[in-house]
Amino acid sequence: MKYLEVVCRCVVGLTFAVSAGSKVAGPRAFGEFVGMLRTTRLIGNGVLRPAAVMIVLAEMAVAVALAIGAPIGYLIAGLLLTIFIGAIAVLVRRETAVRCRCFGPARARLGYLDLARNGVLWVIAGAGLLAWLLDGHAPVASAGQVLAAVTGVIVAGLLIYLNDLVEVFVT
Repeated sequence: MKYLEVVCRCVVGLTFAVSAGSKVAGPRAFGEFVGMLRTTRLIGNGVLRPAAVMIVLAEMAVAVALAIGAPIGYLIAGLLLTIFIGAIAVLVRRETAVRCRCFGPARARLGYLDLARNGVLWVIAGAGLLAWLLDGHAPVASAGQVLAAVTGVIVAGLLIYLNDLVEVFVT
């Protein structure tokens, strides 16, 4: 179970770190993120910037918490992912054309693939929390921990670049 927790921690933590980092990579990146939120029409104009800051801070909190092994990171991730899934579902239902700034500039608009990715991340966050609760303090072998971390990094990369991978293999 401990190795599963390490994989989950790396997947969720790295995914949220990249997501937060892409939104604060410069003033233009953050401005584009705020603009994307405006396009969704899910948040009032008066609170767009504070909401954007809160989203980025929450994503950073997930990454930092999981980097230091604090399981609260899984809970924050689960909450954020629930909100993201709900928001994307509303946008898909309304057929609102929004290009997500989830991991930097995007060519594709939000859709079912983003719902699937966030659903998978939600399950991984839940599995990580469960693994931590069941076996969180068990000792692990260094080689096994490294292998679990590398696996987590690979899975995170696949999830982060999922839209690009689908575009390459489908078109």
